[in-house]
Amino acid sequence: MEQLADRVTWAIVRISQDENLSDEELAKIIGTNKNTLAAYRNKEGLIKGGVLTGLIRHFNYNSILAPESHSQIANCRMRVSY
Repeated sequence: MEQLADRVTWAIVRISQDENLSDEELAKIIGTNKNTLAAYRNKEGLIKGGVLTGLIRHFNYNSILAPESHSQIANCRMRVSY
């Protein structure tokens, strides 16, 4: 699931720059803490569905969840509802 980690890392960096948010501010908005956010930025740890939902809902980053195959969806272990 490396591609998802790449997408999340890109989104975190881009949002932080575009919105001029600190790690602590961005983490609070998407429902995590700054240490977890830093881990995701470094492509470490299992990305939680709630964090993905936060990125999608608050910043409209729907392309994060555009997997290339159905097997990638199954490997995400998350449910996103709108």
